[in-house]
Amino acid sequence: MCVLIFAETWNENLKKSSLETISFGKNLADSLGLKTKVVIFSNSEENFQTIGDHGADEIHKFSISLEGIENDKLANLISEIAEKEEVKHVIISNTSRGKSICSKIAIDLNYELISNVLSYPLNHNPLKLKCKAFSSKASCLYQVNNENSVITILPNSIGSEINRNQYKIVEGDENLIKSSTGLKIIKEEKNTNEISLTDAERVVSAGRGLKGPE
Repeated sequence: MCVLIFAETWNENLKKSSLETISFGKNLADSLGLKTKVVIFSNSEENFQTIGDHGADEIHKFSISLEGIENDKLANLISEIAEKEEVKHVIISNTSRGKSICSKIAIDLNYELISNVLSYPLNHNPLKLKCKAFSSKASCLYQVNNENSVITILPNSIGSEINRNQYKIVEGDENLIKSSTGLKIIKEEKNTNEISLTDAERVVSAGRGLKGPE
């Protein structure tokens, strides 16, 4: 059994929020005596090395672009891998894409869904997690009584940790990307910015955001 992490990319680069999910997954896997496995759509050796530096035991790489995959197909693929690898917990960043796929994965696998996690687990048996509530105006504590769960991590909440590990690369089975009668990408317009707003270390605000000239 293992903990499975989806590592999201942005313009072919590994997102900072994905490093948080890997660090969280590694922490959880170590506490449960499980392997840490990561799914990524990339051919970048630099991405693989970074994932290994954050604690992955195994990297399932797919050589096709993430941007070309509809969310329902992506959810199907992660669910298929989770069943094949006997995954105990699936870890995803709470980005717009993560929000789009987490519910379907939880339903397909019949797993609990815990979203907007703010910190590393407060307890592992049973699993207790601190999560955002009321539009970040409060936090709540969840106890997970199910043995299996899908967990989404709020970006920029827990940070990432270097935990270098010897990792193995596994070629992902692209046949798992099933055809679907659901959503279909008609047109794609890429944002040319080097980093997304949610991944930025600092955001500079002007105008009303400053409240006053002082």
